[in-house]
Amino acid sequence: MTLIQIFLLFFAAFALVRVGMQFHKKILTRSDVIVWASIWTGVAFVALLPSVATRFANFVGVGRGSDLVLYLAAAVLFYAVFRIFARIHALEKILTNLVRKQALKNPRTPEDHTKTRDA
Repeated sequence: MTLIQIFLLFFAAFALVRVGMQFHKKILTRSDVIVWASIWTGVAFVALLPSVATRFANFVGVGRGSDLVLYLAAAVLFYAVFRIFARIHALEKILTNLVRKQALKNPRTPEDHTKTRDA
């Protein structure tokens, strides 16, 4: 077993423990745990049996297993960035509407603003 395989196995085990802790603290949902546990189990599987990744890569038309892993990782990361961007945009809309409603409930005049700055 090579050094990188050992490192990846330990890191996958560490990540799985962290996923379990996050679930126990109710930070992650069951579906989150399933996704993350699948990813880290896949990392451990590929670290243990890199020849399987190479055979699968050849089957789908990629030369090496490591290339396939990098392609998949890039695709997943781009999708995650897209999801984060969409979620941030939705939260900005919600926050804008909330601030507008609050401002309409408690209007301030320019004099009120000057008083608070001088105090």
